Amino acid sequence: MRAFNLKLKSIYLLIFLLLCSLISSAFFNVSNAAAEVAAVSEVQSEKTEVVLSDDELKSGKELFRQFLDSVLLGDKSYEKYIVNEINDSYIQNNYIIDNYIIKNYKTEIELQKNGEGVCTYNGPDEIIKQEFSLTKTHDNQLKIDTISEKRYIKMNPKRRQCYINTRAIYKAASILESLTAEMEVPAAINYDILKANGLIKEELKCPGGGVITFNKIKSGDSNDFDLIAHCDMHGDFFELYKIEEKVLANPDKYNKDLDNDEAPVLEKISGDTYKKFQKIQPFETAFYNAMEKKDVQAMRDNLNKASQIDVHLGNMYLVFIRMLRELKDEKTAKEIFDIAIKVYPNWKDLKNSLSEKLQQHIDEEDGIN
Repeated sequence: MRAFNLKLKSIYLLIFLLLCSLISSAFFNVSNAAAEVAAVSEVQSEKTEVVLSDDELKSGKELFRQFLDSVLLGDKSYEKYIVNEINDSYIQNNYIIDNYIIKNYKTEIELQKNGEGVCTYNGPDEIIKQEFSLTKTHDNQLKIDTISEKRYIKMNPKRRQCYINTRAIYKAASILESLTAEMEVPAAINYDILKANGLIKEELKCPGGGVITFNKIKSGDSNDFDLIAHCDMHGDFFELYKIEEKVLANPDKYNKDLDNDEAPVLEKISGDTYKKFQKIQPFETAFYNAMEKKDVQAMRDNLNKASQIDVHLGNMYLVFIRMLRELKDEKTAKEIFDIAIKVYPNWKDLKNSLSEKLQQHIDEEDGIN
């Protein structure tokens, strides 16, 4: 009986050891599996999330093509292709949506599984790229989520020359504001007004046959307006700087080339008033450099030198008055005011310059919100 019990205990011990071995092995395997799953999850989390199936890739490309076609209809049918965040301001922004390019250029659309896409416009001797992205709505519909400004990989010579022309006109026309008693851009602008004010002596044409007109646009977040020369075929000169980064390898050289090409254009169209303001430019630059150092005497010297060429110095007067008031020199501020108000009798900001709360303007000039 005892021998049987010993044997039975041996069997129990053997079973116990076997069970321990199996449990240990199972635990080891589970641990390894968990580690492998964790490792796979970590790798997967580093990958870009795939949101589009192969069928959705095809329909996504077609969706963007249909969106471009719908923009040309001008009936807001494009709204069914876009999310709410893309509003009319996107569609009417020439830097994003250019109807002439959409209508006349061949388009090639590439789309990745993560919804990021590129539309390439191929036209006469130029290539333009525009990025966009797609998303899925809660009911699994594809929509255009973002649209970027278009970028030039290659710009044809006619477009570049038109942009240089509009930039030259802009530089001449930008002085018009300082020639008015209100220091404001007039409601209506045309070539005849610019000629009458001596800013240009002849008109410029678009080399591609487009029509150049003048538009007033808001200057940043302020209530001020800038005067922009705009071509109905090409847009305006700001697109000179919308160059693909890989193309714009040397921005300094790029800008220098633009200035060199623009110089003869400005020389050709410049009127006598514009040429006077070119002579004022070095004194204006020195004036603002002195302002940075709060060198009042140097500011006054350069203001006086500039005024001997032309008294229409615009913001130089206002900046000087505010600087003097900041320095508690109300007497000299009043002297400059008396000079400026004769030139700009209807300028609202100037009229309020001796009584306004200064700190707000100082903070705005320093970029403080």
